[in-house]
Amino acid sequence: SVTILENKGSKLGLSHSISVGISALNEDQVMILLADLPEITSQDLTKVLKVASSKPNLIIRGASSSGKAGHPVIFKKELFELLIQLRGDNGAKELLREKEKDTFLVKLPNYHALSDLDTPEEWDLWRSARKKVIESKTAN
Repeated sequence: SVTILENKGSKLGLSHSISVGISALNEDQVMILLADLPEITSQDLTKVLKVASSKPNLIIRGASSSGKAGHPVIFKKELFELLIQLRGDNGAKELLREKEKDTFLVKLPNYHALSDLDTPEEWDLWRSARKKVIESKTAN
């Protein structure tokens, strides 16, 4: 089932959106996944979820194939109160830095965890590169 929450304070930034969502949860963990990560696949999400169920770390985080931290990010319930207290438009960046030693990184293929596209120009470049890859695969 899905519960739709209205964030009447969306102008307060990403942290407020996280706070609203976390406040409504009654779960043991939460996965935060931004909408502008086009390389993330359902297999990536499943892999991160499986690792989260077997690791005691407070944070389970997707990473590039070289190990650079990215998305998605799973936070265990012990961190919910800190997530609710977030302010500004930086999301959970500060909390992720503070809890880096209690974070387990899950390597995902290539740059799936890092492909964060924020502007129309970035999306155009990504689409163009993707189209070239698809064309080269179909030509062979």
